Amino acid sequence: MKFSATAFVLGLVSAVLGQETLTIDSPTAAYYCEPLLITWQGGEGPYNLVYLIGGTTPIPGHEFFATGVPGYSYEWTVSVSYYTPIALVVQDSTGATAESATFYVEYGTCS
Repeated sequence: MKFSATAFVLGLVSAVLGQETLTIDSPTAAYYCEPLLITWQGGEGPYNLVYLIGGTTPIPGHEFFATGVPGYSYEWTVSVSYYTPIALVVQDSTGATAESATFYVEYGTCS
């Protein structure tokens, strides 16, 4: 019985240590009304995505613009007005989050 409990605990530790830390890639540019490919690594899917004004304030009514995303990328048509500073946050199924650096939405083709 001791062997089974020890093997179970070691298996859990291996699973936790083997899991990659959740990180999100900071976009180099984002343009109003144009597609932006958001990518991240690690964590445990599915994932939810939110943008923060100024990198700190969740937008009421727009908390998650994508939910239940199964993979490590999402193409979002930027709906935030140009010259607005935002940050992107990815949340995994365990509740872990990762935040991008704050960046500005720039003037897009449909502005």
